[in-house]
Amino acid sequence: RSSISMLSSFSVPSRKDSAVERKSSVKLRRGILKQKEKEMPAVNSLEEEIRKLQHEVERVRPILQQVINERLVEEDIIPKCESVISTSSRIFEEVYSAVWHLVVFTEDDVIEDYVTAAKALDDKAQRGIGHGV
Repeated sequence: RSSISMLSSFSVPSRKDSAVERKSSVKLRRGILKQKEKEMPAVNSLEEEIRKLQHEVERVRPILQQVINERLVEEDIIPKCESVISTSSRIFEEVYSAVWHLVVFTEDDVIEDYVTAAKALDDKAQRGIGHGV
């Protein structure tokens, strides 16, 4: 049984229960929680987790590098990549367009405020870094 189901199987003391019964119930639950804490595996430090991740990255790096090298010499790789990027872009444009139309339809009362704010941000972005952005 899980510790949660074990804890929930105990009745919650009511106001009518004596102080001794309530104290006994609390001690019992505390004891169960302490036991469950002991049974839990130790949590590694952040440094240990980083070392594990670094080890795993180093382990798979040669395999990943081999796949990358094979792909780089694949015939017509640049046009294939451009095609994938273009196709995915078109798909997401359709999704974004559908979401935009839904927002316009459902937020009719505030859409002009949004358009004004978005246009101001776009204007700043078009001017670029060092021009008031």
